Formats: sequence, structure tokens, C-alpha cells
Amino acid sequence: MIAMTENTSADLSFTNIEDVRPLIVDLFKSLWGSEEMILSTGTYNINDLDGLVAHQGEDIVGIVTYDLKPELLEIISLNSFSKQEGIGTSLLNQLKEIARSKGLDTIQVITTNDNLDAQKFYEYLGFTKIKTIKGAVDEARKKKPEIPILADNAMEIHDEILYELKLN
Repeated sequence: MIAMTENTSADLSFTNIEDVRPLIVDLFKSLWGSEEMILSTGTYNINDLDGLVAHQGEDIVGIVTYDLKPELLEIISLNSFSKQEGIGTSLLNQLKEIARSKGLDTIQVITTNDNLDAQKFYEYLGFTKIKTIKGAVDEARKKKPEIPILADNAMEIHDEILYELKLN
């Protein structure tokens, strides 16, 4: 069982996803319905992704998975289990260092049209909206029918939105 608690201090530590892969696979399945995530950029399996886990003490408080491509780092998933605590920002800062260490100057992330919190988060952190990929989620749903049509906020989920951050 993964303990998910609120982050009440700035004392975060980070580990490689490999250190807790079985727990993260279970969590990924509970969040996304399977071990796979389908985006317009490809189909990604949690067992094959690189990632970081944010800890506060013994508790897992955030996870980011990513794919290193020759020209950029693509965020596949970013989950913070406590809002407004700096966990997502801290994970993103770790990714910036990883990208720089690999000689990359671009981070991209895709979110969906219903995920207004993610859109605000990425824009707040300096990401630029590159494009909306109309019907991308509808196409993904053909391969993975368990992708819901309605989000928790009652918005229909149809499109992907691509964001990009240039590292200076």
C-alpha cells in the first residue's frame, strides 16, 4: 500500500522510480486503468518509463514519469498527492536538471482539454501552449476503451494540449 499524505514541509527527497517500481505500477493502474498510457506521441508502458518519486519521510507524495528522446524530455505523467505544496514544481525542477545533464534544452508535456488545473500549472511554470491536437483522446480511446468520455469535472475529454518549456 502506498501512503499518500499531505506535504506539510519543504523537506522532500527524490528516488529513482526503480526503487519502488512495483508500487508505482499498481498506482499507475489505479490512476490510468492499466499499465499503459496512450498519447499522440506514442503508447507508453509504466514498466519501461524512467521516473522520479518524491518522498516526505517514508511517504510517497509525488511521481513523475518521462521519456528521454534525442531532442527533448517528454513528461508522460506527473502526479502530486497534495495540491499547492510545491511537490509538482519540485519534481519539475528535478526534470530540468536531468534534461540539462543530457544536453537537452526542451521539456514537453501533453495534458487533456478537461485538465484545467494542469493547464494552469504548466502555464504558471513558464510552459508555452504549442498546439491543441483535436480528437487525440478519441483516437486513444479506440485502443484503450476504458479512457472515460467525461472527466470528474463533467467536461468531455476529446483533445490533447501540447505544452513546451525551453530551458535557458
